[in-house]
Amino acid sequence: MPHLTGITQVVSGGLESFAVRSDGTLFSWGNNGSGELGNGTSGGFSATPAAVPGLTGVTQVASDGWATMAVAGTIEGLWAWGDNTCGELGDGTTANKLSPEPIGLVGVTQVAMGESFVLDTYSAAVRYDGTLWTLGCDGFGQLGYGAVTGAIHTPTQATSLAGVSQFAFGDDSTGIVHPGAYGLVIGSLPATVPDLRGDSISQAGQALNAAGLVFGSVSYAVDYTCTNIGLVTWQSPAAGTRVNRGAAVSVRVATAPRPPRECP
Repeated sequence: MPHLTGITQVVSGGLESFAVRSDGTLFSWGNNGSGELGNGTSGGFSATPAAVPGLTGVTQVASDGWATMAVAGTIEGLWAWGDNTCGELGDGTTANKLSPEPIGLVGVTQVAMGESFVLDTYSAAVRYDGTLWTLGCDGFGQLGYGAVTGAIHTPTQATSLAGVSQFAFGDDSTGIVHPGAYGLVIGSLPATVPDLRGDSISQAGQALNAAGLVFGSVSYAVDYTCTNIGLVTWQSPAAGTRVNRGAAVSVRVATAPRPPRECP
């Protein structure tokens, strides 16, 4: 790995990394599944830091693991590239961009990106005049417009705030899927169904959450052996099945027999 010196900022977006050097050069490396490295290509990965072409005077970079934004140039313009499913790149479309493109917002002092789950992504920029501009998915009102808008594809001012100097998005790591809330195709990423047999409902929920899955139906059956009471004894799909993220897994839980055949 080349020795990079004079680094002023380092950012990790997930499976990719970025470094801003004091001379305004931006370096990227790692995963490039959505073109988030900004090198004009999509797919694969880069194991060596390489300068992102087309950008000079970079002062700041942000990434959500799918897309990337940077502040660059003497006018402190906003540039974006990578995945654009939610319109979070701000060019008015939902088409991915493989190279940095100017968004038309200048005088930017801070840029931020965030995601909640399965390409539910959003972006924000603070300008020198203290205004906050946000874009992307807005299923929970996180863009600050006073209403849930679904998705915004160009930078739009959050007018309820003034004199903003810093901004940060929270991290929703719950793995909860909200189908249809943003007009997204939920379930485009693969997941493996975990083995839930022998787990309590609480344990099964945690295992599903970690795998990016949710409960389907939960049924109950009497366990006359009294050996598995309160535990999952059956599931569908079976453990090891490959499904889409957000898919539902149904389970059956053992219950104790009623009198007169109580458990000892």
